[in-house]
Amino acid sequence: MVHCLERLVARRRCLLASLLTLALAVAALPQAACIAAAPSLVRFTANSRQQLGTVLLNLADQAIVLGRDGQLHTLQGQQATTIQAEKGTFSAIDALELKTQLAKEFGSGFEVQLTQHFVIVQPKNRGSHWPDLFERSHRSFLHYMTKRNVNIRSGRFPMVAVVMPDQAAMYGELAKMGLTAKRVAGVYARESNRVITHDGGHRSMVESTLRHEAAHQSAYNFNVHSRVNVTPRWITEGLGQMFEPQSMATPIAGHVWRDRVNHECVDYLNTMVKDSDTQGLAEAMNDLVGSDEMFANPKTTVYAYSLAWAMMFYLAEHEPHRFQNLVHDTVSRGAFRQYPRQDRLRDFHSWAGCSPEQFAIKLSRFIESI
Repeated sequence: MVHCLERLVARRRCLLASLLTLALAVAALPQAACIAAAPSLVRFTANSRQQLGTVLLNLADQAIVLGRDGQLHTLQGQQATTIQAEKGTFSAIDALELKTQLAKEFGSGFEVQLTQHFVIVQPKNRGSHWPDLFERSHRSFLHYMTKRNVNIRSGRFPMVAVVMPDQAAMYGELAKMGLTAKRVAGVYARESNRVITHDGGHRSMVESTLRHEAAHQSAYNFNVHSRVNVTPRWITEGLGQMFEPQSMATPIAGHVWRDRVNHECVDYLNTMVKDSDTQGLAEAMNDLVGSDEMFANPKTTVYAYSLAWAMMFYLAEHEPHRFQNLVHDTVSRGAFRQYPRQDRLRDFHSWAGCSPEQFAIKLSRFIESI
């Protein structure tokens, strides 16, 4: 369980980026402030080079721009003044053009492989292991969601996965992206829309984390989550935890539900949820649903991830119609809108069909049954 604790806490430290900060800062703005017309084309400067994209949010001295490669750029101050209108309309980059762009970005020590859904950057001569793993994980994700009638919609951008040769190189790449990480085997970075991992550690641990991060990438690109709205972390991280077990990277995502159990989460919950203590469980659920603070507090981080997994897994496996409604409602929320505590608790009651106190009774019995 120490291994689980370190991995979960480390993941928390490197996922917050400037997009979320800006989104929360402008959350109180009316929706009209967001650009809603047909996507026009602009030229802008980011990462020391000129790029083409479309403006998603435009304020007096800052803007959020979506690049043709799917990256979200937060431009502030002088950088925001580089935005210039171009003739034509916005269109996403295709996989072949992106392959050329990534080959130039990462240089001669890497190769770029294309799969049906991914553009994979990896050190030369690594073969098909990583491309196959990403593709299997994604197909398993699609299968699982489709079986639960979630409205999957193909993303417009090729998904990028970058495999660095070792952990130090991965940390260096994350630092270039403005992310600080320790003791982490991989990250899905929502702004860049890339998964970053490495090929130099204990492969089973790396692959477990990778399945989690790949699930985030699949969710944000295939209409399960939205990259430009606030989705509660118990939903996003609970879903990521669901795909960590190795059986979830098979074509049918495990034959029976017990094969899909995240046993690290179950083991931790068994130490936290005492017999018949549904009141304590309900209080933790209220905290988890009402805000994301349990994820930010090192004392409750592991509990947050484990409880989020149990809540999402229970709904997906035993009340899939409620799971479907939850996904639909959260992905449909307007961009850059606040999500205050009272609204989160109200929505949970609607999705679960009961209060947190009543849901805690169901969840406690479910955990005991495992």
